[in-house]
Amino acid sequence: MSDNQQTLQQVRQIVGAIKKIDLSAHPIDEALQLDSIERITLLVELENNFQAEFDASSIMPESFESLASLIQLVEAQCGEA
Repeated sequence: MSDNQQTLQQVRQIVGAIKKIDLSAHPIDEALQLDSIERITLLVELENNFQAEFDASSIMPESFESLASLIQLVEAQCGEA
């Protein structure tokens, strides 16, 4: 499994756990519709999972739009995750 696929799988699991839904078949470009509390929780969980501290000044609301944008966020903050 490629690094990008592993990152996708991890992000899918984290978001699914936060939203309490199965995202295994969720298209990566489809909107996630996260509320503000879910976004904060997700950011904390991503930092814990990827053992990184994200730079808050570089995180934009668009970063939470889809699985694809979350993968871009993780890769930008952690290098090739």
